Amino acid sequence: MNVFYYNFCLSEIRYHVNKINEIITGGLGNPREYYERQMAFMEDLRRTIPLPHEQPPEENSAVEENLQDTHHEDSEVSSNFALGTPSHPLSSSPFSIQ
Repeated sequence: MNVFYYNFCLSEIRYHVNKINEIITGGLGNPREYYERQMAFMEDLRRTIPLPHEQPPEENSAVEENLQDTHHEDSEVSSNFALGTPSHPLSSSPFSIQ
């Protein structure tokens, strides 16, 4: 067995056990405060690492114009997809920009 991969797995176990302990001690002690802290963290993370579908429409318009000029061999398949519609599972989450 490779020691690097084994140690990686142990590290993952430590991380998740620590997270579980944090939720048990902090989260269950004051669930609302824990929830609000987690939502603030996720919002900060979303701002730091934006998802590609969150780009303003102006930035996407040039790409969409170029795609409209492209000839598709199978027009039935290409017509099933709407340009500019978010398809990420978090697009309907409380973290998405409305």
